[in-house]
Amino acid sequence: HRYQLIRNQPANAKTSSLIQYGALIKCLDRDGRYGVADLCPWPSLGDQTLEQELLNQGKLFQRAVELAKIDLEARKNKIKLIGDVSVQNHLLIQDYKTFDFKNRSENTIKIKGDSDYQTLAKCLNTSRSEKIRLDFNFCLKESKFRTFLKLLNPDILKKIETVEDPFPFELQSWTELNQIVCLSLDWSELQSAEAQSWPHTIAKPSRKHQDSFLYMTSSMDHPVGVAHGLVHAQKWPDRVHGFLTLSSYQSTEFHSAFEHSGTDLKYISDGYGIGFESILKNIIWEPWIDWSLNSENQLLINPKITPDE
Repeated sequence: HRYQLIRNQPANAKTSSLIQYGALIKCLDRDGRYGVADLCPWPSLGDQTLEQELLNQGKLFQRAVELAKIDLEARKNKIKLIGDVSVQNHLLIQDYKTFDFKNRSENTIKIKGDSDYQTLAKCLNTSRSEKIRLDFNFCLKESKFRTFLKLLNPDILKKIETVEDPFPFELQSWTELNQIVCLSLDWSELQSAEAQSWPHTIAKPSRKHQDSFLYMTSSMDHPVGVAHGLVHAQKWPDRVHGFLTLSSYQSTEFHSAFEHSGTDLKYISDGYGIGFESILKNIIWEPWIDWSLNSENQLLINPKITPDE
C-alpha cells in the first residue's frame, strides 16, 4: 500500500521536499492471516528510493518483511505487541529559530540543526532545558562544527547529551571531539565499516535491530513504523526516546491511534499485533504480482530472475 505523508515543514537540513513517499508491506500466511510493517526510505539522507527498495528488496524492505512477520505471528496468537506503558520522549524542535528557548523548559529537547550554526549557538545559550540533544544530519564541515562548539557557553555545553551526525564520519577527528561532547551516529548502516563500529549510536527499530544504543527514535515514518518502534522502546522505559514525530505530518486516519500527554506517548490498539485492525481492513492493497492487470507497478519477488525475464 503506497502512501504519501505531507510534512508541515522541512524535516531537516538536507530534506527540502514536503512529501514523504513510502509503502506499507503486508505479509500473509497460507490461511490468510496477515502482518504489516512500514517501508519508509529517506533518499535525501542516502537511502535508495522507494522504487529501488522494492525492486532490489533492499535492507529496509527486508526489515519491513521481518517486522511484518512478527506482527503476523502476534495477530495469529492473539497477542498485543504494545502494552499500556507510556514511552518517555524528548521534545523535537525542527525549527529552532521560532522556538522560545528562554521561556520553555522541557527536561529533554532535541534540535534539528542546520548550517546556520552561529544562530543555533546563540539560541542554545539561552536554553533553560536540562538536557539537550542535537542532530545535524551531516550538514556541517568539521571546521564549522569546531567553531560551533567554541560559541557555546560552558554550562550549555555540559547539558548536551549527544550530537548526532555533526559532519561526515572520520575516526580520528570524531575520537578527538568525542572528548568534548558525545558524538553519535544515527544513520550508521549507511556508513563505512569503521563508522558502524562507533560506540555511540541512535537506534531506529523500524530500520534495523540494535542491542546497543543511547536511545531509540522513529525514522519520522508512517504511524505503522512508529508503532513498531514503540514495541521496542517499551522494553527500555528508563530512557528518554524520540517518537514524537507524528505531528510533523498532516494527520491521517492512522494518527488517531496515538495519545500523548506532554512528552509521554501511548498507543491505543484496536486489535492484536500492532493493531490498526479497522483501518487496515479498509485500505487498498496492491499485489506484488497480478497477471490479470497491466500495471507498471507489478514486481516479481524472485531474486534469481533477471531484469529481462
